[in-house]
Amino acid sequence: AARSLSRWHAKRQDLKSYIKSHRRGLKGKMSFTKGQQATTAECVFNVAQATTQIAALASNIADSAKTCIKGTNFLETSGKVCVVNLAGIAYSVSTIAAALSMAAGNCATTLMPNYLAMCVGGVAGVAASLSQFAGAAALTSAACAPEQLAPGAAAGVTPSNFGQPGGPGANVKLPGVTP
Repeated sequence: AARSLSRWHAKRQDLKSYIKSHRRGLKGKMSFTKGQQATTAECVFNVAQATTQIAALASNIADSAKTCIKGTNFLETSGKVCVVNLAGIAYSVSTIAAALSMAAGNCATTLMPNYLAMCVGGVAGVAASLSQFAGAAALTSAACAPEQLAPGAAAGVTPSNFGQPGGPGANVKLPGVTP
């Protein structure tokens, strides 16, 4: 066993000396400028954001399947909840598109910036903001009219205390929305 160990050790030493003498232009650790490091970090964050939004998209689709049912009246609370969920889907799709297009520019190792990817990222970002605005408008419409949100609810019930244990909205259920 000692002889085979010494042969293995000798082979490792031969390999090490060979690699040292034949570096083929490899210079060891690569060094990046601060700008390159920032671009690489942005690439990682773009991909992480796209991944997170894929999960959010799945959640928004599942919520929409429960709230956007046949016969939904979009002027009632259940319809407004449906609109919020649909806006969430649009936001997720837009954000995924924006994040991936920005990643295409940030993750590439080219000297020329990818202006088309930056353009698509900007347009998709605007679409994401507009879909958030649509969801916020539907939510505001419901929240600013609590009497429509929960007809017959006790005094002091507001959208922020629905279902809160011990509060005035502890037993309030949203009409037309199934859990």
